[in-house]
Amino acid sequence: MTTHVLSLQALSNLRNFGIIAHVDAGKTTLAERVLFVSRKLRHPAAAIGAGNTMDTTAIEKDRGISIQAAATSFVWRDRFVNLIDTPGHVDFTAEVERALSALDGAALLLCAVGGVQAQSVTLDRLAARAGVARLVFINKCDRPGADPARVVVELRERLGHYPVLLQIPMGLGDEHRGVIDLIGWRALTFDGADVVEGPVPPEHLEDATAAREALLDAASLFSDALTEALIDGRPAREDDIHDALRRGLRQGGLTPVLLGSAVRNIGVAPLLDAATRYLPDPSERVVDAMDPSGLAVRLVTDPAAPLVARIFKLQATRYGPLAWLRIYQGTLTAGGALTERVSGRRVRAGRLGRLHAGELTRIDGAGPGDIVALFGVDLPSGTTLTGGLDLRLDAGAPPEPVMEVAVTSADRRDDKLAATLAVFAREDASLTVRVDRESGELRLKGMGELHLEVVVERLRRDYDMEVRVSAPSVALRQRPTVGTPFNHLLNKQNGGLGMWARIIGTVSPCGETGESFVFEWAVRGGAIPDIYRAAVERGFREAFAEGAGTGVPVTGVKVRVIDGGIHVQDSSDRAFERAARQAARACLAVCAPVLLEPVMAVVVEAPAEHLGAALGGIARRRGQVKSTDVGALARVEASVPLAELFGYAGALRSATSGTGTFTMRFERYAPTDGAAQRDEVAC
Repeated sequence: MTTHVLSLQALSNLRNFGIIAHVDAGKTTLAERVLFVSRKLRHPAAAIGAGNTMDTTAIEKDRGISIQAAATSFVWRDRFVNLIDTPGHVDFTAEVERALSALDGAALLLCAVGGVQAQSVTLDRLAARAGVARLVFINKCDRPGADPARVVVELRERLGHYPVLLQIPMGLGDEHRGVIDLIGWRALTFDGADVVEGPVPPEHLEDATAAREALLDAASLFSDALTEALIDGRPAREDDIHDALRRGLRQGGLTPVLLGSAVRNIGVAPLLDAATRYLPDPSERVVDAMDPSGLAVRLVTDPAAPLVARIFKLQATRYGPLAWLRIYQGTLTAGGALTERVSGRRVRAGRLGRLHAGELTRIDGAGPGDIVALFGVDLPSGTTLTGGLDLRLDAGAPPEPVMEVAVTSADRRDDKLAATLAVFAREDASLTVRVDRESGELRLKGMGELHLEVVVERLRRDYDMEVRVSAPSVALRQRPTVGTPFNHLLNKQNGGLGMWARIIGTVSPCGETGESFVFEWAVRGGAIPDIYRAAVERGFREAFAEGAGTGVPVTGVKVRVIDGGIHVQDSSDRAFERAARQAARACLAVCAPVLLEPVMAVVVEAPAEHLGAALGGIARRRGQVKSTDVGALARVEASVPLAELFGYAGALRSATSGTGTFTMRFERYAPTDGAAQRDEVAC
């Protein structure tokens, strides 16, 4: 049995980083080359042969795309690295967000031909929100049309970064043979996993000199030693440059940019050097937990402190649920006792391991900052586990599913189908399952057509279930437009203890804050004891989430409870929760709800001569054009209702002679056409 417990002294040598990128930028290829260059894969054929190590499922191999995060670990130089390769398709953005919540740094991968894409913007925004430091790798410099200089401009203009080139390419397209290291002032070519160093070629000397001066100017803003060397005319020390870049990246003042071609191993080793040198270690990440009163408690990366960890991904396997954990404080040991924060339930840690794609290497324990996997703990993503402390780490809110299908069992195994879908929803919070009250059908909601297709394919492949699936429809929402008071009494007597609860307050629209549900407890004088507050909130929240009897979830709603009453014998949590549910249903009937539909941010790209066709297609689909950019390639950004985008890929290809492409991501919910627009009441 292999044991790997990270001590406090080793934290400076630990790196947790991921690879994030838009679809087809080469993430999984880069991850494969990282494993090959780091000698995790011993044979070159494993890095360039059939099948990718990091794509472990049959669906991923058949479709040629990543649909779930894959983790591995390796040693590079003197650093121990936990690496997570993430999906690129927009339907699996929630999977990327889960991975980012456990990482300290990321390599944002961009295509030297395609540049910054719509999904690149989304992923960069998610990484920034998670506090994840980023450096950039411009891939596919060996492709025809590669233009890393244009990508650097897009980094600055579209993502708001201050990009600093650490390398320039030696040739582009078919002539791309290596890079010039501007810090070490040397030419780097690559022979398999080996890096070959040489002098800067004369034909690149002028460009390299100008690029190095720009690098030193940018880095000197974060180093007094480097600034003094430049003023005195002394050669800059490499260590001073590295320290300045590291400091500038941590402060968000600059973004190191590297480039190459993953498929040819060009630039992979320098990328690993930069990631382990500049990205932060776990001790440099500030993490706060919340105590029961809502106060922040700063966690410490001390292996001797009480354990605090969080499940950031739950994965169903043939051997049972596998939980991916990030340890923030203390030491986790196999077989140790754990406390689940929400219920206070005690659980026992089962087999503890380190992930390598689909394999698990067993370990005895792990320390703060580490990322490990744990069998035997069947708890949802976002769950905080402690060694007895009453602390909670923020799990974030799952994204809103925007597409829905009805799923039925062709062989009448409805119970098994429902149970299996419940397992899927437990491991993926962006997937929801409900039973339609009128038809009795199982309704499955997800982030898009591909997301739902993968779920159905998993049912057929992995669980040998034949299912029928309806045509997809959009997942609608509704929002109240006028406020209404409630004074609801629940008085149910059936011989024994009854159910009695009175609640008084208001339900009103709440649109300006962007909150889906706001609850305010304004009861004074003990008319309703505070012990019933959670039950009242739970009743309203769950009722509106289920549609309050309509089947269409309610969003943008504020509930304010101001008064009520209790019965000495018949009041209970259950009574107040049921009273809240009934009040929610009654209020929705009179608060003039408006129907909302999901609207997507769409980016269309096509040759300039097809700009008119692209704009016309958007207009016919009730789209609103936000911007156009016309060069050799026309780029249109628009907002389009999701309901209008079914079949759009084929229509766009037909209108642009097969040259047009588009990407989309969820933007907002908006009133459907014809819905009355009313002023919203602010919270």
